[in-house]
Amino acid sequence: MIGMIVSDVQACDWLAEPLRVCGHLACEWHRVPFTAPLDGRCVMSLEAVVVQSRSAPRADSRTSIAALADQDWILNSGGCGYRAALERAMANQGLGMRVFVDSQDIEEQLKLVASGLGLGLVPHEFLNLSASHDQLTIIEVFDFVLTIDVCLVYGKALGNLGKTLGTLAATLEEKFGPSLKVSTVPRTAVA
Repeated sequence: MIGMIVSDVQACDWLAEPLRVCGHLACEWHRVPFTAPLDGRCVMSLEAVVVQSRSAPRADSRTSIAALADQDWILNSGGCGYRAALERAMANQGLGMRVFVDSQDIEEQLKLVASGLGLGLVPHEFLNLSASHDQLTIIEVFDFVLTIDVCLVYGKALGNLGKTLGTLAATLEEKFGPSLKVSTVPRTAVA
């Protein structure tokens, strides 16, 4: 069996359909050490960005995480790695976070953000593919960085599945672009 670890539940939902034939998808927040009988490799990293409505901005284009604490957020439901990282960043500064909408659908989240209902947190690459892309703007949050690694996890004895693994890696590259590299920054870096 071939599996894939994606550090965000929503990303798994988004990738599951085109990659279903390639195997089992497993979601974890932290990098999982690959121990016998498993092996693996990280094939790409996705940077998450904070977004807001272009027509009804709620925050400065460059700001701190603390300045965003009083904003309404449109995020994945509890248990999402993005949301947990954002909540930790706020809590580290003694702040809470106001979640206005819980949604399991990234495109719906971005539509709500574009309408001015709150801020969102989404992988930059997903933003580029969104129908709402032109209606959104990125907020540079100088003290919050979130990088998500996509890793392929597979048994050490692949046999005939080696070709399938190569196809899966090629599909990821085709979908997100060949310029994506595995990150060298910590999985979640909060200044």
